[in-house]
Amino acid sequence: MMNLGGLFKIEQLSYFYPEQEREALNAISLTVHEGEFVLIVGPSGGGKSTLARVLSGFIPEFYGGRLQGQVFFQGHSLIEHNQKEWRKKIGFVFQDPERQIIRGVVENDLAFGLENLGLSSELMKRRINETLNFLNLYSLRERACHELSGGEKQKVALGSILAMMPRVLVLDEPTSQLDPAASQEMVGILGNLHREHGLTIILIEQKIEPYLHLADRIIFLEEGKIVLDEKPREFLRQTKVRYPQYTPSMVRLADRAENPPLNVPEARSYLRSKILNPFSSPPAYGGTDFPPPSVGSLPAGQAGVRQGEKVRGNPEIPLLNVEGVFFSYEMSSFKKETLSEINFQVHPQEFFGVLGENGAGKSTLLKIMAGFLKPLKGKVILHGQDVHTLEVKKKALQIAYLSQNPNDYLFNDTVEGELKFTMDNLGLKDLKITDEILEALGLTHLRFRYPRDLSAGQRQRAALASVLVAEPRLILLDEPTRGLDHHLRNELGILLKKWIVKKNLTVICVTQDVEFAAEFADRILLLSEGKIMQQGTPQEVLDGNLFYSTAINRIFRGIVDGVVNVRQAEIFLKTLNSKY
Repeated sequence: MMNLGGLFKIEQLSYFYPEQEREALNAISLTVHEGEFVLIVGPSGGGKSTLARVLSGFIPEFYGGRLQGQVFFQGHSLIEHNQKEWRKKIGFVFQDPERQIIRGVVENDLAFGLENLGLSSELMKRRINETLNFLNLYSLRERACHELSGGEKQKVALGSILAMMPRVLVLDEPTSQLDPAASQEMVGILGNLHREHGLTIILIEQKIEPYLHLADRIIFLEEGKIVLDEKPREFLRQTKVRYPQYTPSMVRLADRAENPPLNVPEARSYLRSKILNPFSSPPAYGGTDFPPPSVGSLPAGQAGVRQGEKVRGNPEIPLLNVEGVFFSYEMSSFKKETLSEINFQVHPQEFFGVLGENGAGKSTLLKIMAGFLKPLKGKVILHGQDVHTLEVKKKALQIAYLSQNPNDYLFNDTVEGELKFTMDNLGLKDLKITDEILEALGLTHLRFRYPRDLSAGQRQRAALASVLVAEPRLILLDEPTRGLDHHLRNELGILLKKWIVKKNLTVICVTQDVEFAAEFADRILLLSEGKIMQQGTPQEVLDGNLFYSTAINRIFRGIVDGVVNVRQAEIFLKTLNSKY
């Protein structure tokens, strides 16, 4: 065995997907040591998922293409090594748990990989029970997988890998489809696996804040190249200068701190020190805390920070009325995503966010508003007409709907072709709008690419472009930020807010991204188990919540009330600094 000084060692690796002239990875050299927690971040299409597939052995075996350079695992070539052997040691968890769940019942799904390894039935049973208990899934062991919530499915997918006792876990955005509570649970599980069980973890993520305190290193990939490979604090120092659009909100908040905060407690300590003594040096991190000062509310003259933006348009004339909607899916043995007595209004030129746990009924509600599903009771009124009585073409010109899966919209040969297909189908002639939308969504350089060859984030934007090109009055978005990096997520929010005014657009957005909703929504509806728990401004809905809150809100909690996004935090700090 060669001694290569690491668990993984990559030497001058370049990779081209089939029929692509541009490399997805460009001369990458990288060493990952035993027991490290490595966080891989960067822009959409930068090569993150490709690198994960290389480390997992899926490239080039399953994806084909051209690979140059070397990839070693425990001193052996990962490309030439026996595939069955590395599958025992390297576990890969997909972004979409549906791709990893093979069998219909939880317990059987965990057994699938063990059966392929040829383990004895006694050893299989022990490993399955241990994994079920570790992931708190034992009570669900006999449940059908299609009955589970998104968070439970992701744990089953993780469990199917953990039961095989790998040395390494490679995960590709495992929380991208999870609600805040399930996401927080997944972060805790990965932290436990790393700290207490010594697993090497290589994590691809767009949301880096929850993992900053867990990571040993953070690697930034851009255009297939490693441009940063640093410990977390040094990584944050460099991104503030080189890539400010990727700087986490709590680091932006503490931009004067010598040591950038890695978690909410550290950011709270910094904030409290500034309020207690604005001229003092920041406290040393690592558990130091201060008693909360008697601030309690935002400064005088900043009431707008607490109240949020006013609803645009005429609040007396709603664009959309949802009146007494009840809906239930009837299936063989259970009822799924029931909606009960749903009542709310959406006003013209409003950005309306819909939050709720996996299985709360958010996507179902969106499909009812689009007219795809008909409620058992109640109605949805758009401009005084029931959407379920509108003729198809008229409805298509007024309402655009984007589902969670961008592949549902991509079936033409080029990205530009997707937009032209929509326009031809609706009889629209102004082709200038295609250029405007492609530029606004950062797709101009991809206009002649085959859509299904794009990265997840690029496919999401291409699908969005294909519905925006119709310039509808109402757009319904189901998880539009899924697969988008921090920068593109903000760019999307800014674009939608701009078009709300410029194009007289109204947006209803279902999302698990609480930070996105807090930053851009005018009002938020919070669903739970098919019922409305709360609706109001972001401050009214998100301030003080356990799970449905933002990092900024948790940092300010008990210090200043009503701050839920970066913009509000910056207004407060600017007011505070002006006093001295």
